[in-house]
Amino acid sequence: AEYMGTPVHEGYALTKPAAWNCNGGLKLSLELLRTLEAGADPLRPRYAVQRKRLADGRSEIVATDFPQTHPSYRSWSLMNIIADIKESHFSVSEEPFSEAMVPSIARQSYAMPDGTNLVLGPERCGIPEALFVTSPETPIPDMVVGSIQRCDTDVKQLMHKTTIVTGGTSLIGGFVRRLEREL
Repeated sequence: AEYMGTPVHEGYALTKPAAWNCNGGLKLSLELLRTLEAGADPLRPRYAVQRKRLADGRSEIVATDFPQTHPSYRSWSLMNIIADIKESHFSVSEEPFSEAMVPSIARQSYAMPDGTNLVLGPERCGIPEALFVTSPETPIPDMVVGSIQRCDTDVKQLMHKTTIVTGGTSLIGGFVRRLEREL
């Protein structure tokens, strides 16, 4: 849910210059969930739909109701769908996202569990942009540079050359290229 920059020198994590921020992948997930819930079609978790075979061999998807389902399970089920959408469709543009880019962003379709197709457009690049712009939290590139700047002078240059990016959010398409460019 958070992102962190930890300088490592000769196999040891340097904790003093480490920096972290609570504005990670969870923020992207919650923003996507908010965007989708604001849409016309209701979001249905996987457990709330069932495939029913018809007599002619075709199948249809039917909404099912489980009134005793705990809200936390519904939330967890929806967040699994959101995570799948993020992993398969989100992208970070090489340049800072702007409204002028909207017409050039390819729309992609995501098959929801209830059989509807969710069409994702500008939000594919717009939501991940939050990691690179100043908001209440520090953008990732600024956090990495700040962490390196707090290191001893003799290792700063090495730290700039050997940045390693890990974590789920770093797998978003174009994330590493954009981070390297901004560093």
